[in-house]
Amino acid sequence: IVNFNEHKKLLGFLKKSGVNFIYDVSFGADITIWAYLKTMSENKADTIIAQPCPSIVNYIQKHQPELLDKLAPVQSPMICTAIYMKKYKKIEGDIAFLSPCIAKADEINDKNTYGYVKYNVTFKKLTEYLETNKIDISKYEEIDFDHIDCGLGFLFSRPGGLKENIEARLKDAWIRQINGPHHSYSYLEDYNKNIKMNKQMPLVVDILNCTYGC
Repeated sequence: IVNFNEHKKLLGFLKKSGVNFIYDVSFGADITIWAYLKTMSENKADTIIAQPCPSIVNYIQKHQPELLDKLAPVQSPMICTAIYMKKYKKIEGDIAFLSPCIAKADEINDKNTYGYVKYNVTFKKLTEYLETNKIDISKYEEIDFDHIDCGLGFLFSRPGGLKENIEARLKDAWIRQINGPHHSYSYLEDYNKNIKMNKQMPLVVDILNCTYGC
C-alpha cells in the first residue's frame, strides 16, 4: 500500500496473471500480536525478544545462541498469514511473499517455518519486472485483498509497530524499541550481559535490523 501508488490495480494485475488469493500480512500481524499476548500470559515470560526480523534471528542463531530461548515462540506475520491461509482457509498451492526484505528468504527456507511460503518477491524485483516488461498497472481493474480487515496490525512494519500494538492492550508494559544495525546488535550483547547480571529486563524487545522498519 505504501510502496505502490495504485496498489489495488497492482493486485488486479496479479489476479489477472493467475494469482488466486492475495492476503495483506497486516492481518497476520494481528494474529502475531494475539500470540504474543497469549504467550506472555500463559508462560509468565519475564522477557522476550520479538522475532519478525530474520536478520535479528540469524544474528542470534550464529553469534548469540544463549539468547535463543528468549526469542518469542511465535511466528512472524508472514508465516502467521500463511498458516491461516493453509490451515483455516484450506488454500492450496504455493504462496509468494511480497515485501521489501531480502532476508525473508532465509526465514522462508528455515526448517522452523515448515515450507508454508515458497517464494520471496521483493518490491524492487517486482518493480523491475513491471518496468522491463512495460506493464502499465493503471490499465488493470482495482482489486482488494481476500480477507477480513486487519486491526492495528498495519502498524507492525514501521519502527515501534509491535510496541504500539502491545501497549494498546497491555498498559504500563515495558517494551524496549531498538532499530538499525548500529544499535540492534550492540544492544543484544548488552541484553545478554544484563540477563547474566540479573538486572531488570524489558518485557518485550521490539527489534528490527532496518533503521526505518520494514
